[in-house]
Amino acid sequence: MPAVVGRRLSTMAQGTGYLIACLGPLGLGLLHSASEGWSLPVAGLLAVLVAQTVAAFGASRDRHVLAPS
Repeated sequence: MPAVVGRRLSTMAQGTGYLIACLGPLGLGLLHSASEGWSLPVAGLLAVLVAQTVAAFGASRDRHVLAPS
């Protein structure tokens, strides 16, 4: 059963990660076109960096993932 949970977690993490990652270049390009400069896109990148840092601290806590029953 633990191998099944590991596969499911890996699939979810990779699928979600690639979905979010593919939106980055598109979003930056749209912000650059809308603002006609790089100030807004760089500010957006910094905002995403802060959000990812907060998420990373939460994800790196020492805890166990329990298998669904």
